[in-house]
Amino acid sequence: MDYRIKLQNFEGPLDLLLFFISKDKINIYDIPINKITNEFLKYVNMMKLLRIEVAGEFILMASILMRIKSKMLLPKPEPEGDEEIDDPRLDLVQQLLEYKRFKEAGNELEKVQDIHSLSYPKGLKEEINHQEESLDEVLRDVKLVDLLVMFDNLIKNLPEQNIYELNAEQYNISTELEMIRSHFINIKRMPFLHLFQRAVTKLKVVVTFMAILEMIQNRELNLLQENVFGEIQLEVII
Repeated sequence: MDYRIKLQNFEGPLDLLLFFISKDKINIYDIPINKITNEFLKYVNMMKLLRIEVAGEFILMASILMRIKSKMLLPKPEPEGDEEIDDPRLDLVQQLLEYKRFKEAGNELEKVQDIHSLSYPKGLKEEINHQEESLDEVLRDVKLVDLLVMFDNLIKNLPEQNIYELNAEQYNISTELEMIRSHFINIKRMPFLHLFQRAVTKLKVVVTFMAILEMIQNRELNLLQENVFGEIQLEVII
């Protein structure tokens, strides 16, 4: 496999860190740097395993976390008088807080834009048919974190196997692409996880996941999610 998957419009490393903080209900002012660093590196490694192009900012953040982790392990000098000891996490916390404020402001502006987009010039009558409402108007974008969490869960939930004989698994991207396309001959949409019902090995999960990502990159499939943390659907692009 000499290619890499490059997916557009996915969030960066600060989004990933905020996801960990929110998921584990961590105090942003007291980040357990060892736990966060291990989780971050785990997700970056999953991106590499799936041949998702890892932007330089992810590598930079990984090095920053490792440096902070190293500093946290060093013995702390005794403070003299009222002198405060610098916290190695301070710059990262400030970055996260600033990014969080900008992100929340952007979300508010997007809501305002959505409200204004429903306004029409005076005298124009617009008939609204809720049953024919565009999917783009009611569905949310699927985030990279959602895909990585799903991949992690698939690997964790693989059935335990006691294998005493080693057999080469015959899976490749080309074959998997044809298999996935065959599922959509008579239907236009299906749950993402439906394609993993018969996946019993890690290699099968990885190859299927990579094939789906390639089809998304090539604009053969769309990812749809009706609400936050809701079930992710795959839809054929006509």
